Amino acid sequence: AMRGTDMLLSEGMNLKVLLLPDNDDPDSFARKHTAEEFRNYIAEHQTDFIEFKTRLLLDGENDPQKRAEGIDSIVNSISLIPNQILRDTYIHSCAQRLAISENTLINQMNRFIRNRQEQGKTATQQQQDTTSNAEQKTPHVNTPATYAMKNQDTKVEWMLMQAVIRH
Repeated sequence: AMRGTDMLLSEGMNLKVLLLPDNDDPDSFARKHTAEEFRNYIAEHQTDFIEFKTRLLLDGENDPQKRAEGIDSIVNSISLIPNQILRDTYIHSCAQRLAISENTLINQMNRFIRNRQEQGKTATQQQQDTTSNAEQKTPHVNTPATYAMKNQDTKVEWMLMQAVIRH
């Protein structure tokens, strides 16, 4: 689930989390309340995803190693957000909430961003090398099947995002 939310964050989406009372799913909760009560409940109880993740991973956690791992995970999620101002806002609030130096969080966030950029360059280089080797062996034919294979991952990701937003 966290990987899916990270993907949505990287698309620039503003994610909110809503926890329902025990033993309720959205359908059973909606049946017990009027539409207005349901809307009010959402407005009063929805939580920003980064804040939710921070509470989930760190509230009541005293083990230094687990806290460090949790903070790393949170900072990694923040690093995926395309909007720099929003990233800086999250880093600032996390530093205050977690009583950690803002510079420490910024440095770690920048490390995550740099690592992803380097991995992207490496993957692109490998893909170019593979493509050039394949082209030397056989001529490239852009058939409908080839096109569908190239775009399959993108289509699946798009369908997943639509399902998450709808439900």
